[in-house]
Amino acid sequence: MPKIESAKALDRVKQDYLEKQSAWKREILVCGGAGCISSNCMEVRDALIASIAGNGPSDSVNVLVNGCMGTCAAGPVILVRPDDIFYTDMTAEKAAEVVEEHIIGGNIFEEYTFYDTSRETYIPKYSDIDFFKEQVKIALRNCGQMEYASLDAYIARDGYY
Repeated sequence: MPKIESAKALDRVKQDYLEKQSAWKREILVCGGAGCISSNCMEVRDALIASIAGNGPSDSVNVLVNGCMGTCAAGPVILVRPDDIFYTDMTAEKAAEVVEEHIIGGNIFEEYTFYDTSRETYIPKYSDIDFFKEQVKIALRNCGQMEYASLDAYIARDGYY
């Protein structure tokens, strides 16, 4: 990564990252927080990658491990963009089904999405889940919404502004 010495340089990193990202029709974020890692999120990631590669859309779908989403009890979890669909309690087998049904078929696999016990209903969209609506992330803007190993991703999501 080049040395960043100005706001203009930050903007260049952001534009380069977003340009690279625009090649993907979908992005699947796999939570890489400690709770999800201990409940086998890397197996889920590997199953997603294998299933996508085996079914053809690998050049248009990017699977990333992102920072903690704060939902360890529901993990492993994945977020499918741009659809904003939040799948919980994932396993390698469920990941393959999500690829077939959602990524390839275009249909949300609702029974694998977030189940709100207080409303007694599934809430597929990440942005509609009360837990996420109420969070205020001050220490790291967009935590859980980007690949944690990439400073470029952080910059592209306006982490420094």
